[in-house]
Amino acid sequence: MSRANFRDDLDDLVHSPVRFSLLASLANVDSADYQSLKEALDISYTLLSKHAALLDDAGYILVQKSVLGGSRRTRYALTAKGRLAFEKHVQALERIIDGRAFTVRDPQENPDSRK
Repeated sequence: MSRANFRDDLDDLVHSPVRFSLLASLANVDSADYQSLKEALDISYTLLSKHAALLDDAGYILVQKSVLGGSRRTRYALTAKGRLAFEKHVQALERIIDGRAFTVRDPQENPDSRK
């Protein structure tokens, strides 16, 4: 695999910090309600709704809306497609972090000192 392919494995939809955090939060639970996610991610209702809609449109999360006692409830759950996309994205990040993706030479290093 060429080094550039590691970047190709990054999912632009997942890569956004808010969407990445949202998927990471959902990866550890069966589902989560709107308020809990908003507080855990420390973001506004508008921002959560916007990013959740993008993930829902892509089939990465399932948005379940209901009415209970006259108030609306929204729950989010990670789909199998979303879990796979998240895991592939994390694996690509790990390969990049581990240094397996790119080799960077120290410009201070003397080429003769490696012999």
